[in-house]
Amino acid sequence: MFKISSIVIYLAFGWLLSCTVNAAPEIQHWQTKNGMNVYFVPAAELPMVDIRVTFAGGSAFDGDTPGLAKLTSAMMSQGADGMSADEISRAFEDIGAQFGQGSLRDMAFLSLRSLSAKEFFEPALQTFTKILWQPDFPEADFKRLKKQTLLGIKAQQARPGSIANKAFYKALYGDHPYAAPSSGTEESVKALSIPLLKKFYQKTFVASNGLIAMTGDIDQSAAKGLAEKISSGLKKGQAAAKIPAVQQIKESRRIEIPF
Repeated sequence: MFKISSIVIYLAFGWLLSCTVNAAPEIQHWQTKNGMNVYFVPAAELPMVDIRVTFAGGSAFDGDTPGLAKLTSAMMSQGADGMSADEISRAFEDIGAQFGQGSLRDMAFLSLRSLSAKEFFEPALQTFTKILWQPDFPEADFKRLKKQTLLGIKAQQARPGSIANKAFYKALYGDHPYAAPSSGTEESVKALSIPLLKKFYQKTFVASNGLIAMTGDIDQSAAKGLAEKISSGLKKGQAAAKIPAVQQIKESRRIEIPF
């Protein structure tokens, strides 16, 4: 019988970077009118603009419904302000823009990379803000993604690596929110609904709970106007509660899981 015989933990939490002070980029910081933090680094070397909007809304904020943050994030680009997922995808592809989104344990994020020329950047930003401000959460897409998630969870039960990964996080974090699987469990995913996703979105994707990071071929004045534009469609809201501190492990453990 095959066994996952042990889990070995190596934690690397820092190393020395050898660089001169002059080589470090100048990071500019300010807040928008509705309280969203902004970090900006000008970079005129390439005619592009990179934007990443991040919120404290990863799986550690799922509460009693593991999988909520991940499915909410995935649903945002499935339809927005009347546009379908295919229309959103084509809108970015037609102008060569790159859109990204994801949900980690600490955060949820949306990203945009576009050429800085007005004829490319403005339509890219328009589609991007529709996804950020007005996700539709269409029912057909929700059912499809929910089914895919459940199939993925079942598939994980047959993969030694997935089994070990879940056991690792449970052993490492115990009852801490980080211990719950980001994709959820069969029970928790079956309990998810569109009203739950909308409620999580409305609470999480607010100005006081997020930040905007930007770099590219724009000056500070343009960056400030861009940040105001992005944050203007979000409610001010409140910052999420801080994630509890992780308890330090006091001794090593060997875990064996019959497969």
